[in-house]
Amino acid sequence: LAHPLVQHYATEADRMPRTISEVTDVRRWEASPVYERAMIDFDGACHHLAIPLGSADGMMRSVTLGRPDADFTDRERTMARRLHPFLNALNR
Repeated sequence: LAHPLVQHYATEADRMPRTISEVTDVRRWEASPVYERAMIDFDGACHHLAIPLGSADGMMRSVTLGRPDADFTDRERTMARRLHPFLNALNR
């Protein structure tokens, strides 16, 4: 099983910053073995926001943020979208 954000970007043309709650049902995420593993690997940071970065070699990279307390707000998602082109430029 893949992380919901990895699965989303692997199967969709969408390359905008997204949170887990935007790409899958939160209850499904919380019931998955990937969630359990993420809780261990990321010290309980179960809310993730990925900012995908393009690359010349065709590999997708991302800056991914995580936190344990609450999902990312609309304001924070908007900020990620605004930062996206600058992070892409730095990645080249």
